[in-house]
Amino acid sequence: MSSVSNALRILDLLGDGTSLRVVDVARQLGVADSTAHRLLTALREQGYVMQRPGSSQYEAGPAALRLARRVNTERTLERIALPHLTALGQEVDETVNLQVLVGSDVLFIASVEDHHQLRVALRVGTRGPAHANAGGKLLLAQLPDDEVRRLVDGSLDALTPRTLTSVDDLLKELHEVRRMGYALNTGETDEGVRAVAVPVLDFDGGVLAALTMAAPSTRLPSSRIRVVLPHLRRTAEAISNSHRGTSSGRIGSP
Repeated sequence: MSSVSNALRILDLLGDGTSLRVVDVARQLGVADSTAHRLLTALREQGYVMQRPGSSQYEAGPAALRLARRVNTERTLERIALPHLTALGQEVDETVNLQVLVGSDVLFIASVEDHHQLRVALRVGTRGPAHANAGGKLLLAQLPDDEVRRLVDGSLDALTPRTLTSVDDLLKELHEVRRMGYALNTGETDEGVRAVAVPVLDFDGGVLAALTMAAPSTRLPSSRIRVVLPHLRRTAEAISNSHRGTSSGRIGSP
């Protein structure tokens, strides 16, 4: 645990653009030069620190910068999306969420709850398995099949009797998601709950996040999905347009 703590302290030291030598890191952490060198080497191998050619100093690496951009993206997306989610929630009177892919999970970064006595609860800040989630399947469908296999290998747990637990079955559904342009969850995460997801696009047309609506199955039959899809797509486009207007384009990659 002390090694993990010291590695995190190194990232914090380099977080403001500072460049440090091994002896500087050792002094800051209060450890031997050899220990500082070992920690820096491990972080460099993972891309979290780097050295310029011919330099003895270390600085934040590409992996650390990607992580920072990702956190910035999620926070910016939450701020941008919330007014649009609030308006959509009033239109459809159901719980709506914005999700991004984190490994084989989806992370709920923004939510608005409906006003029904029986409703799907807010899940902001929580994670769920992508293969059993409408937003997760939408986001997985943007990846090549080989990448999907790598991500979900060994993680297709059954949450309900309807959860897909075969990679081949999941890939078949993802192909259908690509064809339709939206994804469904038919009681695969929670029995009696259905959801539908549409993509939120980045400035270059890539999928940035998934916009979902979730409701008890009794309120979301197939006939209603066709009714709410235009509302979801209009909102997703509005979020996409708002995102394109921030910082003159890209602010990160989920």
